[in-house]
Amino acid sequence: LDDYPFYLMTRVMAAYYGLLEDALKKVGVDQPRWRVLMILGAKNPSNMSELSERAVIKNSTMTRLIQRMQLQGLVRNAPNPDDNRVSEVFLTPMG
Repeated sequence: LDDYPFYLMTRVMAAYYGLLEDALKKVGVDQPRWRVLMILGAKNPSNMSELSERAVIKNSTMTRLIQRMQLQGLVRNAPNPDDNRVSEVFLTPMG
């Protein structure tokens, strides 16, 4: 197995995600929330489709995640002024 790069990459990523999860627990954030916050930190606002694609989270799951993050005060969303069908998500100061 030590000669298979994809096996080794999988092992490295598993170790990374384990360390990341431990660090995020200390600040009360899980990986999906962290992904959204990281993306919005780079591109604020982003629409729901962009967030879903970049965070690798299904649209329906992203919608529920954003709703929970709004209740926590981490993000807010509003309709795009040019297209009401598009929902823009904004990072709040708390986020």
